[in-house]
Amino acid sequence: EARILEEFVAASRAFAALAEPDWEAAMQEYLDHLANLEHAIANRQPEVMLHELRDLQARMSSCHREFKSGAKNRG
Repeated sequence: EARILEEFVAASRAFAALAEPDWEAAMQEYLDHLANLEHAIANRQPEVMLHELRDLQARMSSCHREFKSGAKNRG
């Protein structure tokens, strides 16, 4: 549904804007996958869409794992 995609993209971009500078490279990679997802949806490429969703999930999981590890080391 278009509304869900728009909300997801908006939330992702807002999150990226608020991210710490240390996360710039990881956030850029996430945003690149987000752009690929938008492109796949616009071009009706379900296989590419699913691939990008998996990549976004993997990037998110990796970032969260790294963040939790870093937070433990700072605390």
